[in-house]
Amino acid sequence: MNHQQVLKSALAGLPAEKAGYFIELGSFIDETAAFEDYKHWMFLLLAKGCELIPPVLEKQMMAAELSKFVTQRMMRIQQAAYSREYILNNGAPITELATEFASMVSETALQAYKEGKLKSDEPEVLVYRWPFNNVDEFPYEDLDEMDDD
Repeated sequence: MNHQQVLKSALAGLPAEKAGYFIELGSFIDETAAFEDYKHWMFLLLAKGCELIPPVLEKQMMAAELSKFVTQRMMRIQQAAYSREYILNNGAPITELATEFASMVSETALQAYKEGKLKSDEPEVLVYRWPFNNVDEFPYEDLDEMDDD
């Protein structure tokens, strides 16, 4: 089974938009020569963490973050993947590392959003009040009082 198939089988239960993001990310990783030596670890982490990892960063930025994560934690990833717990607990040690990566992605996305590098899909909400200093004296007619007359 190749790396893309491992990822695609993990994406089966995800919404189509999120699954599409990870398929495109997987293709980008697979085609990038710089990741050749350790892309199998990248795919393993993506497969175990695809439900948790927010698809908010651009593919190149996400791949760079994942590459940095894998290279910095290579020994831990290998120990987790070749451990007895991995076999007995359905890959739980790698899932823990994938959760750690998802947390890192969330922090990176939040920082990028604060810096204005990342746009939100949520609509902007504007609230107007008059007078600006006292909301209780808003000029409106009290229709209930008019009915009593």
